[in-house]
Amino acid sequence: MLLYEKEISIPAIAGHKNLLSYLSKIVLEKTSPNEIPIRFAVTQSNGKGCKCELGVLRDPDSFVTMEQDAIFKFKKRQYESFDKFNAVLLVPQA
Repeated sequence: MLLYEKEISIPAIAGHKNLLSYLSKIVLEKTSPNEIPIRFAVTQSNGKGCKCELGVLRDPDSFVTMEQDAIFKFKKRQYESFDKFNAVLLVPQA
């Protein structure tokens, strides 16, 4: 199992229609069947498209049971909690 990052370019879609489905389709086209995307970030965009960082898990072992397009599947929570919320993004320095 190997975890790494790669940069991909995604062309713009007119009207941003079905954007989540579109992004999922393009990301799956740019990954091989033995790769599972686990992080997706748009780092730059303009009218022609966007540059994205993609965190990829290659050759996952038997403990990983994620579907290849799992990061693009919206799963609405059964409840809402506005009391506590944490988000973390670590960006290592080169």
